[in-house]
Amino acid sequence: MSETNQTQLLTDAIQSVINTANTRTNGKGELGLSKNRIASYASFKKIIETYQLYTKTIYTVKNVNVDFSNKLIDYLLDEKDYSKSYALKKIGDLKTVCLSAELEGFETNIELKAIKSLKEKKQNIIYLSLSELEKIKTILIKDPDLQNARKWLLIGCNIGQRAGDLLNLEEDNFILKNGLEVIELTQEKTGKHITIPNSTNIKEIIKDGFPYIVPIQKLNDQIKKVCELSKINTIIKGTLFDEDTKRNVERDYEKYKLITSHTCRRSFAMNNYGKTPTHLLKQITGHTTEAIFLSYIGKDPLKDEQQTYSLF
Repeated sequence: MSETNQTQLLTDAIQSVINTANTRTNGKGELGLSKNRIASYASFKKIIETYQLYTKTIYTVKNVNVDFSNKLIDYLLDEKDYSKSYALKKIGDLKTVCLSAELEGFETNIELKAIKSLKEKKQNIIYLSLSELEKIKTILIKDPDLQNARKWLLIGCNIGQRAGDLLNLEEDNFILKNGLEVIELTQEKTGKHITIPNSTNIKEIIKDGFPYIVPIQKLNDQIKKVCELSKINTIIKGTLFDEDTKRNVERDYEKYKLITSHTCRRSFAMNNYGKTPTHLLKQITGHTTEAIFLSYIGKDPLKDEQQTYSLF
């Protein structure tokens, strides 16, 4: 055993990553894995434990080769009925865990580096178009809670922030800087300080009062209702959690059912792409590179240079 009580067992290698989470480098290049990332590894350990029962085999990190990876994917897709994107994420976790064990001095399989860490290409870019936002803006809504949700939705689609950062906004974030009206905030996930132009659209949205905070899940439910009232009901392909199967199910849905607070960020990116320089948009949305930003909205980086620009 190593100093962390890790053995050659694959489950021990996963547990070692969990146990040392506070000393590991995260995606922001900082120290410490997030609670969600730790939970992801804990979920992965349970998957491997279940897979071992299924195959009646106990695996070590040295057993992890291309064949093991392929069979695990088949198990996740066919036996567990997980989505392809989730299965691929678990293969990424598998490779990370084994490479970590290798750094700890444990022997790994010669094929380990041949296991490809793939991501499923995002096919369904769900966003609200400018014409749909106009419908939402002008529809008569009497319910005060839904009026409030509409404000958050419209503000979000104009500033391009994650739901948590959106709901952290206060009137104090709206300031005058160098003669310009702007919105300043610090993103929770990235720690970046962001400055966003305070547009005429936003001023119009909050002219009769700033929205009050509601829990994200409640806001998501209210946003769906606002979009339903606004007849955002085009039939499109998307993914929703199915209560019966306890799985995310991809099929055709009425669009309003797929709208959440996260739709705000993507709507901002999609509606401003080609009008505002991409490097400015990715700074506002918090994407680390233009390539990641373009992937987020399903655009080809090679065609990005053909854009013509205007201001927000």
